[in-house]
Amino acid sequence: MSVLEEKIKKNRELLDAAEPSSGHLDRFQGKLDDLHVVAQKKYLPRMNKYYRVAAVIAVLIGLSLTYYLVSPDKSTNYVTAGALPADLLEAKMYYDRLANEKLQEIYQHAANSSEASYVKKLASDEIGLIDSASVKLEEQIREDQQNNRLINALLMSYKTKSDLLDDILNRLRNI
Repeated sequence: MSVLEEKIKKNRELLDAAEPSSGHLDRFQGKLDDLHVVAQKKYLPRMNKYYRVAAVIAVLIGLSLTYYLVSPDKSTNYVTAGALPADLLEAKMYYDRLANEKLQEIYQHAANSSEASYVKKLASDEIGLIDSASVKLEEQIREDQQNNRLINALLMSYKTKSDLLDDILNRLRNI
């Protein structure tokens, strides 16, 4: 035991009998309240910032993990199947370049009249439908690259997109 503890035990009756002076509890409570207010003002805003930063980091990590686990690039079809054959890639690039040129020309004509802007929207919608069908065909070709019917259907899809844009462009020129 320490010396202080011994003195407290020996003089316990004297220490317990003495009451604090009047107003002591009020002054003590006031000092505690002042410390509590200073602590709130000093530390809470800083801590709120840290909590916010931690929450943002947690959300970003959660989103990253979700994207990694659900990402379509990680599916087994793409890992086991090869890419499109070179001749199909060349055809796709050719028809895409052709379609982009025609779309630019349609957009130039569409800026001139109100009917043409409707045609511009219609062309974009149709191209979107054809592109989504082409993507499905490309996925099927990745699984079965020897299927000539799928390859011909994909080539026809690319050509249809070009033909559709030609038709729209001819109609715009006649407006």
